[in-house]
Amino acid sequence: MTHASASRRPLVQSRLVTLVTLVTLLALAALLASAPTTAAQTPSPGQSSGQSSSQTPSQTQGPRPSVRAEKTSHDFGVVGIGTDPEIEFSIGNSGAAPLEIKITSVPRGLRLVRLDKTIAPAASAIVRLGVNTFQAGGTPEWHVSVLTNDPEHGALDLAIRADVRTYLVLSPPSARFSFVQYGPEGGTTHVLAAADDSKMEVLGVDSPVDYIKATSRELSPAERLPDFQGRQWQVTLTIAPTAPVGPIGGYVIVRTTRACRATSRGSRAN
Repeated sequence: MTHASASRRPLVQSRLVTLVTLVTLLALAALLASAPTTAAQTPSPGQSSGQSSSQTPSQTQGPRPSVRAEKTSHDFGVVGIGTDPEIEFSIGNSGAAPLEIKITSVPRGLRLVRLDKTIAPAASAIVRLGVNTFQAGGTPEWHVSVLTNDPEHGALDLAIRADVRTYLVLSPPSARFSFVQYGPEGGTTHVLAAADDSKMEVLGVDSPVDYIKATSRELSPAERLPDFQGRQWQVTLTIAPTAPVGPIGGYVIVRTTRACRATSRGSRAN
């Protein structure tokens, strides 16, 4: 009996030690759960308490610009090749800081005529765009993105529409000169007519350079080309022997009573 009682004492002591250890671990776990998470509540450097870390200083601090535009689209309707119409868009700044705007690209068929890049608070500026009818092709609508420093509106879309049509025909449509400097005068002739057989008068011909002479005269019924109807004019371009060596680039403008101008693009090979 004495031997059996002595052998059970280590087992009882072992169970008591295990129980005390378990109670200690539970107490430590409860203490850690109730402790405040100071790392989550401590604001980061440069960030005030209650401010979200995802906000940038420009969104929460200091005055900001604000872009506004009453009109962002324009439809020219039907336009003739050579007219190259233009439109102004007024861009305003209703914010308290200067507004910066820029245009990085203009699609083919449009021209950037004017851009006021800085707009003071409570002021407005102009973005002027024009249609390049010679490069418009079959595109009826263009979009231009105006980039801004407004944190709420980083870009403004301007839309322009135009139905570009050909009212005058010129044959051949381009002039190419190939001659030796100080040699005999060279030249080309072209026939101009209305594409829709409407009444038309030629008011004058303008050359892009002084060494190319441009003249016009109305053709008689016997001289007219059979491919065109109605009245026709002959446009003659003559290059002087003293013309400088090098390429020629530009347009000869034929002014008419029609709603557009006829043009002939000139080039030269020496």
